[in-house]
Amino acid sequence: MILNLAMTLALMAGQPTPGELLVSGYCSNAVHRYDAVTGASLGVLDPAGGIMGPLGLTRDDRGRIYVASELTDSILRFTPGGDFLDAFVPAGTGGLTEPAAVTFGPDRSGDDTPELYVSSFDGDSILTFDGSSGAFVDVFVTPGLGGLNGPDAGMSFGPDGHLYVPSFWNSRVLRYDGGDGSFLGVFISTGLGGLQRPRTIVFEPGDTTMLVTSESANRIGRYDASSGALVEVLVTGISGPTGLSLDHAGFMSVASIGDDAVYRYDAATGAAIDTPVGAGAGGLSCPTFTLFIPAASCDADVDGDGTVAFTDLLAVLAEWGPCPVCDADVDGDEIVGFTDLLAVLAAWGPC
Repeated sequence: MILNLAMTLALMAGQPTPGELLVSGYCSNAVHRYDAVTGASLGVLDPAGGIMGPLGLTRDDRGRIYVASELTDSILRFTPGGDFLDAFVPAGTGGLTEPAAVTFGPDRSGDDTPELYVSSFDGDSILTFDGSSGAFVDVFVTPGLGGLNGPDAGMSFGPDGHLYVPSFWNSRVLRYDGGDGSFLGVFISTGLGGLQRPRTIVFEPGDTTMLVTSESANRIGRYDASSGALVEVLVTGISGPTGLSLDHAGFMSVASIGDDAVYRYDAATGAAIDTPVGAGAGGLSCPTFTLFIPAASCDADVDGDGTVAFTDLLAVLAEWGPCPVCDADVDGDEIVGFTDLLAVLAAWGPC
């Protein structure tokens, strides 16, 4: 099998990609932050958000973090630095119950902005919300369509533009049209490669294969991204794999709900490497999802010329005040102010 060459070479060099790993702790009611290389605890997302039963996580193009808070029936939003912003989708909006997956996808409201797609685990449906305001747009996948039963946290849009959903309770991966939500069929059948209680789907670099975690089977399978055929059982013997993230160097971080830990593997071979997040580290309990965030580029380089200088300072001053969408909002809190000014000054010079 030919995997992405850059990932393979980086893995041979033996160094995971620097950055941060977010892990949803369902029982700890927190999204935990860890150094993606060392596994050192970096704390949690702002507790002021009132996270309860976190599942899926995603980010927008400005680095803001969205959390599916299942037990509050809401989607919570945080700054790139982890400060609480708002309940982007307030409790019960559009009939949302027990949100599990949250991901950005095709525009459906006509404003050329990606929409937020959210799975309702209890409602057996997929809802869409305006990507700018959080307002309800429509029901994308109607309740139970195609046998959908417990759409879990790791649903993903595939390279073909269609939506792939782990149907937890009947142990299948289902595929839906990325344009209108119509059912396209069972993509991976129950038991194929030991598929039982699927949690997360990740498409690999090159877009020819996909990885699926099977919580009840204690394994991770690799499947053909075009046909759903089993390629290989990549990992076995992990206690309740749930969330799975790939970094840019070919390392795979997998949350184990059975061990309250995160294990690291060679994504090409499935070989175990180490345990960056040991059992209960940082207060982690019942990990359900992971999100890898690469080390930030120089956000203070507002004009993108490779240097933080007077032009960036002037850009901040020109946008001073409330600014929901602007590059000068360096810290992502939707206000251009002193914190952004200080960020520019702190990063002064080549970047």
